[in-house]
This record gives sequence, structure tokens and C-alpha cells, in this order.
Amino acid sequence: MTPRGLGVYCGRSGLTPARARVLAAARVRHVALCCEAVDGWRASSESLAWHGAVVRAAGMTPHVYAFPGAARARTPVLVAEALCTAAVIAGAATAILDAEAPYRGRPVELRETLAAMARAWAEDMGAGHDAYALASTTLGLPSDGGRWPWGELTGWSQRRQRVEGDGWLGWQCYERAASQRARAGLLELRATWGADGVLPHLASYARSTATPEGLDGADRLAADLRRACLDERGVCDVPGVWLWSAASLDAGELAVMRAWADGYGW
Repeated sequence: MTPRGLGVYCGRSGLTPARARVLAAARVRHVALCCEAVDGWRASSESLAWHGAVVRAAGMTPHVYAFPGAARARTPVLVAEALCTAAVIAGAATAILDAEAPYRGRPVELRETLAAMARAWAEDMGAGHDAYALASTTLGLPSDGGRWPWGELTGWSQRRQRVEGDGWLGWQCYERAASQRARAGLLELRATWGADGVLPHLASYARSTATPEGLDGADRLAADLRRACLDERGVCDVPGVWLWSAASLDAGELAVMRAWADGYGW
């Protein structure tokens, strides 16, 4: 099931109990912890367990994500098993594969990684571990062309949605959120994932596309939320939105998030 409401991603340093309370006060409901980074870094079991407890203590739900680098992408079973193990250790609600550049032009590796995730998930459920979902995130759109293996991801997600009720897509529409390209892309992806199957993901810093609201800050975040989440009637029609990253959000942006969540029942 697609998680509802506001979510944020953490970098490898995670977050402190004090920061977790600040995020919760801004109506953040979901926190994704990094278990593997593109340069090969991996979180320890102790760190995953501790940060999962910190998130829960603040009243939020932990998730975990892996962003494997090119070398690790060539070892699908290792990536999948590490990600699912991290979900169990952290008490996560979702194990998320951040499928980006390392999988471009590598449909076999992506297909095998996704299949291995499903096997590891089934083994964990059979062993009686707490239930968690499987999902993926990525940049780009099928209409962009190029060498990204959309067929592998869409086929897997549709099977997951049909059988297990998960398999949602986190779409990183970072720069596209500067214009109506965000809505156009969202509608394109919904043709495959369904209205509730796509979560827009926004950036809160280091954008490169200028807008009347500027590159960063509260006004820019509010505008990005409107462009990504509101239909032509001004109705919010997405189940939630997640932001990168937990550490970069300032007081003004947190106030925007709280107002947005309160205004749309998140």
C-alpha cells in the first residue's frame, strides 16, 4: 500500500532524536533511512536499529532505501538481500530500491535485483518477520527515451501491485517541479502505476532550474508542491509527497510542509 502524507529521506548520517521531533512537528509521517550509498558505503546493523527506533519514538514510520553503485548493481542478490535485511533490522515499513544511473542500459541486472528482492521478502515473511512492503524510486520518464529499462520496472511493479498490494513508484521530479512538466510526468506514470501508485519526490536544495520563487527556500517549496500535487482545479490528488532531504529543510520550509499537510488532510 502506498504510504500517505509527507515523507523525507535521510543521508547516511541519519537523524538525531531532536531533529526527528522537529520533523514530526512539521507533520512528517515517513522517514527513509539510507542503508547503502552509491560509493559503496553501507549502514551498520546497530545504526539501522537505532535510527529506526528514533523515528518510531517521534511518532513517525521508518523506511529504508538503497542506492547501489555500478559495481554493486552487478551483484543483484547481494543488493536485494542487504536491502531486505536492513528493512527487518530497522523495523521499516518499506524496502525501497533507488534504481537510477547504475541500472541504465542494464535490464538484466535490474530485473534480477527486483526478482531477488521479491524472493528475500518472501523468505522474511515466511520466517515470521514483521511485514514490510517493496517499492522503487527513479528519475526520468518512459517518454524521455534513452537506455533506462522501464519495462523491467513496470512489469515488476504491476505484479507486486496485483498480488501483494505494494510496488509503488517514488518519482524524483526534482527539476521538473519548476514547471508544469511535473504534472505531465505524473499523469504519464499514472497510466502504468495508477493514481495512488506514484509518489512525487521533490528536492529542497541545490536545484538548478530558476523560477519566480527562486532556486531554494520556503516560497520555492510551496510552489513546487502546487505544481506537482494540484490538478487543474487546484485539488491535491496525490497520496503524499516525499522530500530530499531531512537535513536540508529549514524552518520556513518546515512551516510550508506543516501548512500543506494540515490543509490537505495529510
